Amino acid sequence: MGSEPGDEVDPSLIDSAEAAALRERAVGVLAEQHHIEPSEARTLLFVLAEYLGRSADAVAAEILDRAAARRAAIDDPPQAEDLAPE
Repeated sequence: MGSEPGDEVDPSLIDSAEAAALRERAVGVLAEQHHIEPSEARTLLFVLAEYLGRSADAVAAEILDRAAARRAAIDDPPQAEDLAPE
């Protein structure tokens, strides 16, 4: 049985594995940071995207970038000479 002429899926609606993985990693970060369940974090991601007027993928990427920056700051705390006035 072949597909009917009207059964084609719009390619723009097909989610890439990379985009889905990006969102899932961001959901994990949100869940951990806010001490909430992954399902709540997933909802939060989509609500944030809607509120900001951006795609969920763009918001997920920003969440991951900020989490990486926080980890880097923790791993490499400022030294005394970094805090001295110039």
